[in-house]
Amino acid sequence: MFVVAAGVIRFVFAPTEILSSIRDYVFQSRSYEQGARQRTLLISNMSLAISSTTDYDLTDYMTLQKQLIGGVTYARTCDNLTREVALEVMDASHELLCAMWRVGSLANVLHTMRLYAPIFRRACPEHDQELVNFPRLLITPNINIQYYATLDILQSCLTHRPMFFRYDLTFISPQIEELIKLDQGPGLRWLYGIPNRIMLVLAKMNTLLEDFGSCIDKEVAKELEDDIGACTSILPSSANTDPTLNMARMMVQESWKLAAYVYLYMGLCGADSSDSRVVRVQKRFIRTLKGIKPLRNPDSFLVFPMTIMGIATSAAIDRKMILARLWGVAECTKHGTVGNDLVMILRHVWLRTMHRPTVWSDLGAACSAIIEM
Repeated sequence: MFVVAAGVIRFVFAPTEILSSIRDYVFQSRSYEQGARQRTLLISNMSLAISSTTDYDLTDYMTLQKQLIGGVTYARTCDNLTREVALEVMDASHELLCAMWRVGSLANVLHTMRLYAPIFRRACPEHDQELVNFPRLLITPNINIQYYATLDILQSCLTHRPMFFRYDLTFISPQIEELIKLDQGPGLRWLYGIPNRIMLVLAKMNTLLEDFGSCIDKEVAKELEDDIGACTSILPSSANTDPTLNMARMMVQESWKLAAYVYLYMGLCGADSSDSRVVRVQKRFIRTLKGIKPLRNPDSFLVFPMTIMGIATSAAIDRKMILARLWGVAECTKHGTVGNDLVMILRHVWLRTMHRPTVWSDLGAACSAIIEM
C-alpha cells in the first residue's frame, strides 16, 4: 500500500480523491491469479522507483513494458479480436503510459499509443462504423480506455499533430451530461488537474483544427470562447487540505483554462502572439504564475499548460520565468523524457521567432524537429 501511495502522492493532482480506490485495488490484488499479482508487484516497484528519484532503476518498468507490448503485438495479429480480449490487453496500459510520460521520450509515447490504437478501438463499446463517444468514456469505470482517449486529446494539443481517433462529443443522455458537470464527478481531473469540460473543448478544437485549420467561423469561435469561460475551478472536498495547496490546485485548473483560450485564438482563429486577445490571456497567466511559489506541486502539473502558454509569450523576462519554472520540475531536466522534450520544443519555437510574433504552426515545426517523427 505504501509503495503505491508513494507514486500517487508525487504524480497525482488530487491524491485524496482516489485513496479509497487505491486501497481497494491493493486488497483485491491479493486474490488475483499469479500472473496478475506479479504484474501488480511490477507496477508497485516501478512506481516507487520513479517517484523517489530521477536517477531511477528502470528494470521493473522495462519488464512491464516488454510484457504489455508483447501482448499488444500478438493481439494486433488476431483476425477476430473480441472486445473482451481487447479489454484484457488494455489492462495496465494506463500505468505503462503514465510511467512513460515520466521516464520516456515523446516519440516513445506516440509510438506506443500507435501500437495500442487498434486495441483501444476494439475495447470501446461503439460499433466499428461509429465514432467513440468521449463523454461516455469519461464516466466509464475502465481507466485504461478512459486514459488512452484523454492522452490522445492532450498529445494533439501539445504537438499540433492529429488525434489517433476522432471522437463523438455529444452527450448521449442528460444523466451523462450532469455527471460530467459535477464538481467531484467522474473523469481524470484527479490525475492532471484538467476539468472535464476543458477536455471536451480541447477535443472539439482538435477536430475543428484538423477540418478547417486556422479559419473557423466567428460564431463557432464565440461558442468555444463561451464554453471555455463557463469552466470553473474545483476545490478539493476534503476540509483538511492545506490552503496553500488549494490555491496551487486552483491555479493549475485556471492555467488549463487560459491555455485553452490561447489554443482557440492562435490555433483556430489564426492569431499570432501579438494579437490583443492572446496578449491579454498571456498577461493573466503570468500574473497567476507569479502568485504561486515555485514548488513541485503545482509546477509538475503546469508543464503541459505552461508549454502552450509559452508559445504565446514574447517578452524575454516572461520567457525566462517560464523556463525557470519548467527547469524546476525534475523530469524536465532529464534528457530523453517527455518533460525535457517539451522544454526543447518550446525553446525551438522561441529560437525560430526571435524577430517575429509566434504563430501556431511554429509548434508543429518545432515538434517535428525535436521528436523527429
